[in-house]
Amino acid sequence: MKHLHPPAASRTRKKILGRGTSSGKGRTSTKGHKGRKARAGGTVLMGFEGGQMKLVMRMPKVGFSNMPHREDRVAVNLKELELVYQAGEEVSMKTLREKSLIRKNDALVKLLGIGTLSKKLTVAKGITASASARKAIEGAGGSFAA
Repeated sequence: MKHLHPPAASRTRKKILGRGTSSGKGRTSTKGHKGRKARAGGTVLMGFEGGQMKLVMRMPKVGFSNMPHREDRVAVNLKELELVYQAGEEVSMKTLREKSLIRKNDALVKLLGIGTLSKKLTVAKGITASASARKAIEGAGGSFAA
C-alpha cells in the first residue's frame, strides 16, 4: 500500500514574528528600521520610485501600432463547408451563422483552402477567400458574387 504525502512546500510553518529578541524575529520583526515598509499598511505600489518619474513613463513612446485599425477575420476551411453545405447553396454570413461555423458577433470571414470541395457553392459578397480557396471553389463549379 502506498503512503500519500502532501507536497513539501505545503507544510512549511508560518513565520512567527515579534516574540522577543532571542527568537531571532523580535524587535523590528524582520522589517528593518523605520521607513514606509516598516510601518503598518506600508506597501509601495509596483513601479513607484519614491517620487522620481517612473521608468515606464521615462521611456520614449515611439513606433506604430495598427491595433485600432486591425480587422480580425474568422477563418473557415473548405473541409467545413464540404461537411455542412449542400450543392447549390449560397455561402453567406447568415448561413454561416445558422450552420454554427461562425459566432453571432463575428463580422468578417475569410475562406481558406484547407480540405477539398466537391460541391458547387455560391459565395456571397463580403466574404473573402484565399487564392487556394478561390481556385478550389471555382474548380468545383462554384462562383463568387460580384
